[in-house]
Amino acid sequence: MSEAEIRSLDGELEALCVSVDDVFARPASRENLRAMVRGLLSEVPRKNMWQLAEFAGHPNPDRLQGFLAKAAWDADELRDRVRAYAVAALADQDAVLIADETGDIKKGAKSAGVQRQYTGTAGRIENAQVSVHLSYGSSRGRTLIDREIYLGRAWAGTTAGHEQRCAEQGIPPERAHAVATKPELARRMLERADKAGVPFSYFLADEVYGQSRALRAWLEEHRIRYVLAIPKDEALPLPDGRTRQYEKAWPDWWKLADEVQAAVSPGSGSAGRWAGHLHCRCSRPSRPRRCCRCRRRHSCWPAGVQRRSARTSTSRWAAPSTRCPGN
Repeated sequence: MSEAEIRSLDGELEALCVSVDDVFARPASRENLRAMVRGLLSEVPRKNMWQLAEFAGHPNPDRLQGFLAKAAWDADELRDRVRAYAVAALADQDAVLIADETGDIKKGAKSAGVQRQYTGTAGRIENAQVSVHLSYGSSRGRTLIDREIYLGRAWAGTTAGHEQRCAEQGIPPERAHAVATKPELARRMLERADKAGVPFSYFLADEVYGQSRALRAWLEEHRIRYVLAIPKDEALPLPDGRTRQYEKAWPDWWKLADEVQAAVSPGSGSAGRWAGHLHCRCSRPSRPRRCCRCRRRHSCWPAGVQRRSARTSTSRWAAPSTRCPGN
């Protein structure tokens, strides 16, 4: 946004900042919050501390760096208030929740979660910090509403040295002893959104999350409609107790996934590759009956619903597996 556009939003930005002022104990922190928000909205080409400080009129980045590194505030309370603000502005009947991860390449080894791991930012294994985000999107717009840092095996342990290392980075003990997978982190954020009453029609994610049977089971248990990509070789349970690869079990959905891929026409990059296929389960069937495919008690998908859900899945790339609506 240009400086003129930011100035035109001064009233709304100030009202937003005032609504969270009590989260920050010191007046200086509240001033730095306003400087950060305006800088992040600006046309500054690189959003690093030097550039943001220059945009705010500071002689150096010390104030903003101190704000992020040392200032005290309740991060979860701030997250909840920003989520409420975003949902109030963007809520619509077509709203969806989207889980996806992103990575920041790092040179050192001290930042929380840093280790050699795959990151879509580089498209290869790098020394990086990876976090999982939950986005909220509708026809009105889209934004991030939650986050969880991913801590791999290098950050899981029980030794005194490991515990001290995690404590220095502010990692709570419950996260320091065992690895929480990316699907598990997505489930935690979904649970928070669900408890907060966030209105949405579907949950969307790629195959990193779609291949998690635990996540799919949790979604079904909580009657949440979802559109998830799954690997081609995903084994699905059959009524007789056997399993079969997805592409052989449901050839119609194989064709539908190709239609979705053609409709999306994504660009290059990890988010631009259709990695799997649609997996569907119903949430609140209006007239339950034995499904002709999996023999569970739910309504089967008519062709029109299949196409509508295919269009829903394209929202993942517009912003950043499938459950039958049944109603």
